[in-house]
Amino acid sequence: MQRLLIYLRDLPTDMLHVLQLRFFEDKDFKEIAFIRFLQEPGNRVNYALE
Repeated sequence: MQRLLIYLRDLPTDMLHVLQLRFFEDKDFKEIAFIRFLQEPGNRVNYALE
């Protein structure tokens, strides 16, 4: 358990967010991809124009 906490502490923020969405908010991979896509700078504009 101690090793897991060390690994989690060292993960980038975006990866921690993916873990949160998958395991604590029970999102499926398609939902996670959609959420992550909308959070990238500039993607909201590109998505809105399509």
